[in-house]
Amino acid sequence: VPHACVGGENVLNLFSFSKSYGMMGWRVGCVAMPLGVEEEMLKAQDTIPICPPILSQKAAAGAMEAGRKWVKEKVRGLWRTKKRMRGMLVECLGEEAVLGGSGAIYLMVKLPESMEEDEKAVEWLVKKHQVCVIPGSACGFRGHVRVCYSNLSEERCEEAIKRLRSGLEEMKSLEGGKGA
Repeated sequence: VPHACVGGENVLNLFSFSKSYGMMGWRVGCVAMPLGVEEEMLKAQDTIPICPPILSQKAAAGAMEAGRKWVKEKVRGLWRTKKRMRGMLVECLGEEAVLGGSGAIYLMVKLPESMEEDEKAVEWLVKKHQVCVIPGSACGFRGHVRVCYSNLSEERCEEAIKRLRSGLEEMKSLEGGKGA
């Protein structure tokens, strides 16, 4: 695939497909390098004990073949989804309760006081509202949940937004005790 990078006979350009191709979580990247340095590059690469699954590699190759137009459409959809999700969370819990979102594919959200135990809140949201988020304590943010808004179609994300809103509104209405 044609590309343009910083040049030089000893320059290797490393790329991640996470943000440039909207493939967060696929754990795949690539190296662009001049001819003749493959053997030296492979010596360094051989010390890295991971390999992305074949499916991830094929998806990345497909993304490169699809080109920039596909990437731009995907990023636009991701931006719209983020805007909707963040807007709902701010409307429901307030601006100060919603952290992040400028370069990530997730938001950290402070839970209402009625349910500060994030692991219990996550379990409750799954059982009662069929929506899955990550406990903030798994990421160093006790009393929060991590809400990821990528890797879903805009339509499925709309459904997730409705379910999460319903769960958060119910959490806010709980009185007299922590947790459900």
